[in-house]
Amino acid sequence: MINPKRKWRKFESQEEKIEILKELKIISPKASEIKDLYYKGAYTKDAVECDVVGIVDNNEIILDIKGELHSIHPDYLLDMQKKERFIIVDMETPRSFNPADGIREVAAVVVEDYRVIDTLHLAVINDEEKYKNGYGDGLEAIEENEELKKKFKALIKKYKYPLVAHNASFDRNFLR
Repeated sequence: MINPKRKWRKFESQEEKIEILKELKIISPKASEIKDLYYKGAYTKDAVECDVVGIVDNNEIILDIKGELHSIHPDYLLDMQKKERFIIVDMETPRSFNPADGIREVAAVVVEDYRVIDTLHLAVINDEEKYKNGYGDGLEAIEENEELKKKFKALIKKYKYPLVAHNASFDRNFLR
């Protein structure tokens, strides 16, 4: 941790803290309370909750991270509040690259800050032994299955994150 080197002061009240965090644009100008803040830097393995406990000036604030003080520029803390969000999608087709041959299986993994927060697996297995081979073997075509389509659409609607895939143009073609 980078311990405070310069003289700093603790906030005198919660109201003062809220006003200063608004001025520094760490919280919304309309905020009446402070949401959870996270530190995602070199000094911790994962994102950890932190608290802004004081200020030096507009270029340096003091954080409490797991009981240790840390000096940081307010813009860096603000940057750390942005979440990386995306949905990884993978599809299996019946050993084909032709959209007319349909979709056999869809898997989706919802990721926030590189942590899995939700998953979805859509498939109708009609032969367990063949299914173990992969490539859509042993699976029923699901592109016309309204129940499974609703589940996929619900996941996409719930999270509204960008979709990523290892073969995005191919998968996008099938999703259309």
